[in-house]
Amino acid sequence: IYLNKVSVPSFVPPEGHKLHSMGRPSNYYRGTPILSFPPPVNIVSWLHTEDTISKVDSFHHRFIMLINLHGACDAVIDHRVYNLREGEGVLVFPFQYHHFVPGEGKRLWLFIGFETNDIIPFEHMKGRPFALTDYFVTLSHSFMKLYADEITAHSEEGVPNCDRTVLALSSMLAEALKSVRESTRVESRSRLSESLSAKVQRWLYQNVGRGVRIADAAHHFALSESRLRARFRSEMGRSLGTVLAMLRFEKARSLLTSTDLRIGEIASTSGFENVYAFSTAFKQRYGISPRKFRQQRH
Repeated sequence: IYLNKVSVPSFVPPEGHKLHSMGRPSNYYRGTPILSFPPPVNIVSWLHTEDTISKVDSFHHRFIMLINLHGACDAVIDHRVYNLREGEGVLVFPFQYHHFVPGEGKRLWLFIGFETNDIIPFEHMKGRPFALTDYFVTLSHSFMKLYADEITAHSEEGVPNCDRTVLALSSMLAEALKSVRESTRVESRSRLSESLSAKVQRWLYQNVGRGVRIADAAHHFALSESRLRARFRSEMGRSLGTVLAMLRFEKARSLLTSTDLRIGEIASTSGFENVYAFSTAFKQRYGISPRKFRQQRH
């Protein structure tokens, strides 16, 4: 009755706009399918513009997406060099050794770290830089604004509501996947399968709290221990024993910085025999006790 008294902004799409071709749905009960990948969680993002950047290999259980908005960059991933031009990005997978070497001049790199329950939908992106489409750049600008707004805006319970940040990153990942599939730099359109070394590292990280050893991994993957060690070294260039130790420390550092668990609980959950063995090994490796490491990160 009162609709004519309300000022409603009108939207009339221009001639030729895609909205004109929408038509009516053929089925009013069948719409879009579910997402082809689970939404990213535990998102952390930062911009890099300075000259100082570590050239020491990083190694952890999270995805890292590097978006080169300006400048030049060599992304060294599992000891293979990818020359990222301005306007390109790359996705580093969990447990890949990586570091980044800047080119000359100013740069603007956007880093986004996240986790997901299923990495298979992203396997097509492994080792394949992608072009930043205009739409992707628009999405990345929206993501940065949303992340800056939402990560500092806490709800009454003290927990940030980052729904829009998650949705923005999901859109960026979908656009990056589309870009990779359509890029002429893609050597093959066949679906990649996860390497044995990646499967082994994922399984060990998930089960490290049970004190699993290499023999347990060999039994799980139906291989002899010597065969598993040999195949792992051929793929990674490092021994499985060295990587298992790194996984334990990676688990411990993650728990120290993201939980309030006691040091003894963290030692057990990270696969160490006792808190003394954990504290000693941690200090030998990082030059600082687990307790002081936690204090510095809080």
